[in-house]
Amino acid sequence: KNHSVLNLDNTLILSIGFVVAFFSAFLAIKLFLGFVSRFNFIPFGIYRIILGIIFLFYLDIL
Repeated sequence: KNHSVLNLDNTLILSIGFVVAFFSAFLAIKLFLGFVSRFNFIPFGIYRIILGIIFLFYLDIL
């Protein structure tokens, strides 16, 4: 729809955004895999269940 935004003036900005997004995603995946290999999914599961229950009370569903 907005192909006029993709011009040579914005190429540097888009390239920098792509590189930064790539490396931040790579770092996040690497850190998460290191966490899972050391511990496992039990702390993550407990955290998600507790957060889900708090969110349900916040929305007044329970």
